[in-house]
Amino acid sequence: YVIHICIAVGISICIIMGVLVRKFMHQYYEDKIDAINIWYIELKAKLKILVVFEQVASRFPQMLTTIKYPYLYIRFSHIISEIFSFQFLVSVVPFECLHDSKKDHFYHVLFVKTAGPIIVVALGALCYAAKRYWLKMQCTDVAEFERHKKILHGKFMEALLVFTYVVFVPSSMVAFAFFNCDKLSNSSAYLRIDYSTECYTNRWTLYLIYAVAMILVFPIGI
Repeated sequence: YVIHICIAVGISICIIMGVLVRKFMHQYYEDKIDAINIWYIELKAKLKILVVFEQVASRFPQMLTTIKYPYLYIRFSHIISEIFSFQFLVSVVPFECLHDSKKDHFYHVLFVKTAGPIIVVALGALCYAAKRYWLKMQCTDVAEFERHKKILHGKFMEALLVFTYVVFVPSSMVAFAFFNCDKLSNSSAYLRIDYSTECYTNRWTLYLIYAVAMILVFPIGI
């Protein structure tokens, strides 16, 4: 009987210790999660300002060509522009190899940087609709469904706002760059940002409608 009592006492102590440890760990991780959420909220606004500033400032050497910039600043701006303007996503796709032509490369860049974000938002909307339908099938109580739907809506809206905030500058700048042409002495004109693309051709006129629509979507719409 003594052994049985000792075993029972030992099991009871283990159960009590397990409950106490679980309660302590739950409280510990709740505090950690709260601290991370507070840190994220404080950092989010600073990151937004930093990203937009770098997106604009890194384009100064390309936009303000009359100013002579130090070589180190030009190299640094080029690297930052590749990252914050998502140019690296375009660079990994060999557009010049997709068709047998050395001309009109800018049209692909324009399409990727403007239609790409729209496709991502559309896929996000489909995911939101599928998740909402799944919650409706899982939740039997209307109040519980409304609570989960509100949380889901808040998360997706936050993701949408952050995404549009990040793509706003590069998508807007590539749309405006379509209208900036340099006229040469032989009466021809080429895009200043990409001299492989000639302006005022039939193809340029066709893409002009698309560029105007993208200006209505990004700089004006967002």
